[in-house]
Amino acid sequence: MSGYFNKFPVITYETDLVKKTARNILTRGIVKETVEKNDSSFQTYQIQEGDRADNLATFLFSRPDMDYVFYLLNDIIDPYYEWYLTQEQLNISMYEKYGDELNDAHHYEGYNSVERGIVSLTTLQTLDEYTQLSTLDEKISYINYIKIEISNDTYDALSISDKANYTKVSNKQFQEKENEKRKYINVVEPSIGFEIDRDLKKVLL
Repeated sequence: MSGYFNKFPVITYETDLVKKTARNILTRGIVKETVEKNDSSFQTYQIQEGDRADNLATFLFSRPDMDYVFYLLNDIIDPYYEWYLTQEQLNISMYEKYGDELNDAHHYEGYNSVERGIVSLTTLQTLDEYTQLSTLDEKISYINYIKIEISNDTYDALSISDKANYTKVSNKQFQEKENEKRKYINVVEPSIGFEIDRDLKKVLL
């Protein structure tokens, strides 16, 4: 990953009367055009326990320094915490972030009641559509669309009866779910990876 950042231009900025330098990572947005142009060529890869981006780059491109291609394809800014973590790495990360509050509530989840005709504004589905669904699987899929999340403050303000409709999601559970999402990443065939690499070099010349 260090090879990726080394390609970006250095900028100077001043804070508290002290001049500092940093890499201008905003340049990465220009290269994204190549990525988006080839998004139809994306394939999904399931990261295995212990997989690293540089190892995958070696396998696909025979160049470990092209690990940054995976970061661009998957909007990863922080390769240390936004890449899929092993269970040991995740445990360390969660403890550093939450300490003794690991099992405290991150947020609460519940479902709108279809019986009362409350439906998702996102899907714009109606109660009539729900009753016309024929199979249990279809109804479960429908209900999944109307899951809602509320903050701890919102939950605390609810009445005791309303609180019964929500389930606590702990900091630990939230981080585990987020890490599980990161297991699946976009990858591209080598020819497109090399095109991205060429475009990056053009931008930074």
